[in-house]
Amino acid sequence: MRTWLAAALLCHVAAEQVQVHIVCHTHDDVGWLKTVDEYYTGQNNSIQHAYVHMILDTVVRALAADKSRTFTYVEQAFFVRWWRQQDERTKALVKDLVKDGRLEFTNGGWCMHDEAAPHYVDMIDQTTLGHKFLMDEFGVAPRTGWQLDPFGHSATQASLLSAEVGFQGLFFGRIDYQDLELRQQQRSAEFVWRASKSLGATSQVFTGLTGEYQGNYGPPGGFDWDVRNSDETIQDDPALEDYNVKSRVEDFVQAALTEANMTRGKNIMMTMGSDFQYEDAASWYFNLDRLIQHVNADGRVKVFYSTPSRYVDAKRLETKVMWPLKEDDFFPYADGPHKFWTGYFTSRPALKRYIRDSSAFFQVSKQVGALAQLTGNAKLGPGVEKLAEAMGVAQHHDAVSGTAKQHVTFDYAKRLSRGRNSAMTEVAGVLQSMMEVKAQQDFTVCELRNISSCAATESVGRSSKRTCFALWNGLAREREELVELPVSSAQVEVVQAGNQEAVPVQLARSLPSVTNYGRPAGGASLTLLAQLTLPALGFGGFCLQETGSALPIPAIENVTGGVEVLENDYLSLQFQGGMLSKIEDKVNKISTQAEQNWFWYEGSVGNNESSQQSGAYIFRPNRSQALPVFTGLPFMQITRGPLADEVVQTVGSWVMQRMRLGKKAKHVEITYTVGQTPLEMLAVSPRTAVDYHRRVLVFQNFCSLLELRTNTSSQVDHPLTVFLNQSFEEGLDISEAQKAFAAVQEAFPVVGRQGLSRSRRSLKGWKNLDPGQSRTPLAWPFISLLALTMMQLGEVRCALCILTMFTTYIRPCEALKLLKRDVVRSTDLGVSWALNVNTSEEAQQSKVGLQDEAMLLDNKMLDYLGVLAQGLPFTTLFEMQYPQLHRTWHATLAHLGLPMETADLYQLRHSGASWDRLKKVRSLLEIKLRGRWSSDASLKRYESHAKVAQLYEKLPDSIKKRADSSPQLLKEMIIAFTSRHTPTC
Repeated sequence: MRTWLAAALLCHVAAEQVQVHIVCHTHDDVGWLKTVDEYYTGQNNSIQHAYVHMILDTVVRALAADKSRTFTYVEQAFFVRWWRQQDERTKALVKDLVKDGRLEFTNGGWCMHDEAAPHYVDMIDQTTLGHKFLMDEFGVAPRTGWQLDPFGHSATQASLLSAEVGFQGLFFGRIDYQDLELRQQQRSAEFVWRASKSLGATSQVFTGLTGEYQGNYGPPGGFDWDVRNSDETIQDDPALEDYNVKSRVEDFVQAALTEANMTRGKNIMMTMGSDFQYEDAASWYFNLDRLIQHVNADGRVKVFYSTPSRYVDAKRLETKVMWPLKEDDFFPYADGPHKFWTGYFTSRPALKRYIRDSSAFFQVSKQVGALAQLTGNAKLGPGVEKLAEAMGVAQHHDAVSGTAKQHVTFDYAKRLSRGRNSAMTEVAGVLQSMMEVKAQQDFTVCELRNISSCAATESVGRSSKRTCFALWNGLAREREELVELPVSSAQVEVVQAGNQEAVPVQLARSLPSVTNYGRPAGGASLTLLAQLTLPALGFGGFCLQETGSALPIPAIENVTGGVEVLENDYLSLQFQGGMLSKIEDKVNKISTQAEQNWFWYEGSVGNNESSQQSGAYIFRPNRSQALPVFTGLPFMQITRGPLADEVVQTVGSWVMQRMRLGKKAKHVEITYTVGQTPLEMLAVSPRTAVDYHRRVLVFQNFCSLLELRTNTSSQVDHPLTVFLNQSFEEGLDISEAQKAFAAVQEAFPVVGRQGLSRSRRSLKGWKNLDPGQSRTPLAWPFISLLALTMMQLGEVRCALCILTMFTTYIRPCEALKLLKRDVVRSTDLGVSWALNVNTSEEAQQSKVGLQDEAMLLDNKMLDYLGVLAQGLPFTTLFEMQYPQLHRTWHATLAHLGLPMETADLYQLRHSGASWDRLKKVRSLLEIKLRGRWSSDASLKRYESHAKVAQLYEKLPDSIKKRADSSPQLLKEMIIAFTSRHTPTC
């Protein structure tokens, strides 16, 4: 096998014809602005147009049409979805394309993984998952790496996941802008990467940049022929206008020569494709076929379809070329001044932690499965495979990086949760079959132990006397660990499941957990520390059980000053003034002075020098110096016990850090919590905080769907303004808007009152349209007059809508979401028609969180509603939005000579209930159930039967006279209208 010659010397390109390798490809993110399934199925295209299923369909057809064409594909998460849906004929065609090298898989992993945030084991696993599929189905292994889009590149990728997996080349697009400029000048855009100092030349790999060596992975400028772009196509028919072969050939030749002058040798690669391109592959290949024909006829350069592996083979034949040598990594990545992509190192830390925990469980699952096969116990099945696929998706460079949209992040977490649950069912079955003591119930995993919550262990001493558990040791050596078990009683002990021997234990106080809205309820106040020994690559079974005597809780020592020491046989930690001041390795007699504090960075919102803001991708603080969280000394407490000693430091009452040193430990455990300051937590009640949290999630999901940015406080005003206008159009009450505004202001406190000027004006405009009256009831004759007037004005839909709201007590936003199918026959219930409100099929919920609420249309005055509704030609029942209903309502009042403030649409709900109570149509309990009022206090307004009549008497005499005759006239008009024809408006 030839080796790559590497040198730090420059050399000139030989005066030979440039060979241009056209590499057709698509870069398909496994989730980013949309979820992985939305990208595959083409759903949610209002966010981003992308349809991977069609990409693969049309590419296969285009390759089959011309044997000279080639295509490169990467992400197996998508390809496997597509493959599972194909018939045998298509599969046979694809196998032939792969065998002929015309469809080439490069990278070959489940995704194009990130290179900074994942653990290297997860990178290996996701690569293995994709490679195994390719080997099983096609008998091929990828020969090249293709890391186009990750935000920086690691030495691990170059050595372990390129050279060591058999890749002969590695290609990517993004490197630091200054490094890129230097490589362009020195013809170093392709080089040999020798990243491992220990493995040396044995792990080096030929590496090249993509995208004309311009820091991307797309085609040359002007040659992007995707159907969504407008670059000039090749028009080579002289009989037609706009013949442009000469200019197109000249542009391409110059692009090729420019690229050739940035590297060495006569071969160059042109990446023809980009994000989610080739949805209509015929458009691309139509132009590429003609480009190749006419450029080759020109003769200055030679162009042909190729693949990354063919390109590497051609470069390897250029044996006289001396390649530059790279020996470190490509971190941090910056694409301009003040644009260092280091923010994603810590973005979405909860997701990063969940992925890492899921990885640990995945490794355990594989080990348990291997042991089960060796011992003849039950085998693991598709559950672990589901977790493997979820983990593969999670390593994508917009997943574990924390740079995906919120609903996509939820999807990543949901997939991991489902995968863990599926794998856990299988792993639990295997472990139960291997336990010496058979469990009475299925095993479960305590997912919330990190916040001191585990129902199984907390129940001991409270509702149960014993619970057994298993711990798996994934290391290839025996392991002794301090294990934390949340408990609710001090009268407990831990014994080995087999011989029932007690193990050493110690009680400790649990640290309080925090959320964005304060400290949550629940969680055990005590934690039991158990010193457990586990065999190598095996598990131990133990039982937590109730005892007759209570364990002592170690005393807390409040430290006010002086020097305190935590130590065991291996380590010594010295504290002075509440701060860590010295660390000593007692075995090797090495001591280090330490300085401890807590700091934070203030993110930049841009300045005159650069508009770049700090965000999920880019970390840009306002200043280089970190700011201290607290300028005083922390409050420190020490507890000492038989198994461990620990220090808890409280900083300003809202930052807590615990350092625990086990008696046998060679390391220190550090745990911290950071929560809102005390006054912030007291700003809203716990109940309001929960409501605010729900409303902020609704707002953030809305912003995510419409790609409205809320990365910084200064960006909140515009999305909130759009959100409020959308809420108004949906017919929500202004009180809902005011609560949403308050919730968003609470979630972004630095915005301040002046920071939401447009949102505040929107609320004011809403209030002017809907003055927010006290929901006084309107009499049925007046409602009939309004509906009759609307009918006379040709607004049948609006008339039907207000009658429906009156008789069913539903809100405008609920009425406008109704579908025709929600009006159903219900003769078995003694009435002709019923109405389904907030149907679960449409994922709707009422204000009080209910779904699938049935309303009988049992008002005899309105028994024609069902027939009329069924006759409407619309999909939705009323086929309009709130602004139209609102305008018609005001126009009707104006037509009657009444001012706008006479009546409000939201009075209809309360008017129906008041009228029913006045006429004794329903009891208070029936009204409460029909109106879905959660408390009896809401019904007090309906106990005053005379109020509706009194308000009716306040109307002008001319209006009352017309209103008195309106119910009968309205009924006659609608019946006559229904009998003549289907209503249209």
